[in-house]
Order: sequence, then structure tokens, then C-alpha cells
Amino acid sequence: MGRIKKYDVGDVFEMVTDEIGNKTYCRILKKDDDIIFIEMYKLKPSLESVTLEKLVSLEPVLKIWAFNAGIKEKTWAKVGNIPIVGEVIMPKFWEYSPITGDLVLVNETPTKIERTPIEEKDLGDAQPFGIFREGAVIIRYIKTLKKIGLID
Repeated sequence: MGRIKKYDVGDVFEMVTDEIGNKTYCRILKKDDDIIFIEMYKLKPSLESVTLEKLVSLEPVLKIWAFNAGIKEKTWAKVGNIPIVGEVIMPKFWEYSPITGDLVLVNETPTKIERTPIEEKDLGDAQPFGIFREGAVIIRYIKTLKKIGLID
């Protein structure tokens, strides 16, 4: 398979979530070299394709940084573009502290990264911090769908 070299903010990609061939979708919100910031939707993965018109109406449930390997290697199939309207508001992020192992809220500014301990019940809509590889994107998405009760 050939590689895709060009992709833009707003591009929507179909991705396979399991060995059966169930699919879901992501949209690029930001890009920075080989790293993209994507949103994924409140959508139960299925064998059926979903139109861009339907995706526009869906709530995003996950916004994370990812490597663009799925795009470059064509394992993510471009299905169209939904333009970004207005400024992309970055979510709060969380991670487990590499030093203490505690759950922390990550506040990133242009000059520093601050980590504040937090309880899981207080995470709200904070998103996982880090840059995810192709398979990890799907794993995190499935965990998010299970957490909100959309899948078992």
C-alpha cells in the first residue's frame, strides 16, 4: 500500500476497531509534523459506515494526541473533511505521575508543565495525557466507550 503524505485539519478517517471489522471515526483538530490531535465520537463501533452528516451531529467523547502512522500507512481511511469552526479548545489532561504513581491533572503552559493530584471522581471531562500510537488510540477509545456505558 502507498503512503498518504498530505492530510489537513478537519479530515475525517475511518478506523477498524477489532478483528471483525467494526469501524469508528476520528477527525483531525490540530497537526504538528507527525503528531495529530484528534477527536473521536460517541458512536458504537459497527460494520456499517457512517456519513459525515451523522458524524457532525455526534458528541466527541475522546480528544487525544496521536502519531499519524494510521494515516501514513493507510490503515485509517480518509472519508472526507468536516471543517473546524472557531478555535479548538484544548481539554484538561490527566495521567499517572511517573514519580509517585498518583493520578494527576496536567496543566501545560508554554513554559512549564504542572501536575496536581486529583481523585478519579473529579476528572470530569479531562482526557488522557500523552501521544498515542495507532493501536493505543483504539484501546483508549474502547475504554472510554465502556466507561460511559455505550458498549460492554
